[in-house]
Amino acid sequence: MKSDAIDLIDKLYDKASSLYKRKSDAIKKMAMPVLEDVYRTRKETVEFVAVPFTDGKKVVNTRTNLEKVINTGGDELIRSFEKTVVLGMIDEAWKDHLRQMDELKQSVQAAVYEQKDPLLIFKFEAFELFKNMLYELNRDIASFLFKGNIPLQQGSQVQQASSRERKRDEGLQTSRRDTFGDQNRQIAGNAGEPKKQKPVHVEKVGRNDPCPCGSGKKYKKCHGAPNRINA
Repeated sequence: MKSDAIDLIDKLYDKASSLYKRKSDAIKKMAMPVLEDVYRTRKETVEFVAVPFTDGKKVVNTRTNLEKVINTGGDELIRSFEKTVVLGMIDEAWKDHLRQMDELKQSVQAAVYEQKDPLLIFKFEAFELFKNMLYELNRDIASFLFKGNIPLQQGSQVQQASSRERKRDEGLQTSRRDTFGDQNRQIAGNAGEPKKQKPVHVEKVGRNDPCPCGSGKKYKKCHGAPNRINA
């Protein structure tokens, strides 16, 4: 029975690997004519390019070395795509996990009222959260790698990626926020210089003026009284 399960796992793995290889070859076949054109016409000025991949829900901009992509026949593009997806999703999952741990730390305090050990409950729940994070992370990475594809239609959509934009381009973004580029960057670029904040003016309250607290008393007999302790 155990050997049958192992054989089934091996067959599924071989099928998945074969499917992923065919998908990767199709991506290279689609992307290489565009990237070769960019390399032929702009190789002196373009070192890295940002190539968008989407699974229909999220978009990841993959920053890759143009010359390496050409020299490897597109293999470098696939490696950059895989690295960007894995690192981006690990980063997102870990941030969510830390937020959940903070919420857990607050919630287990109530265990004291139930005469339970908060530390014991925290350790157990934290371990379950970590297991769930690993499961969901592996599932989401595999899903994006198998579903991810290039929505490029023409060479003008290939953008030069500078090292300064690397962190922004390699992050995962939902399609509502960003379809093929960072809309926030476009908004920031059109906004110009940030508006200067106006200084805040505080008017001085006279001793015989009504107290700002709304009590109806004069300031000198309310919050302005010498012996009054302000909260």
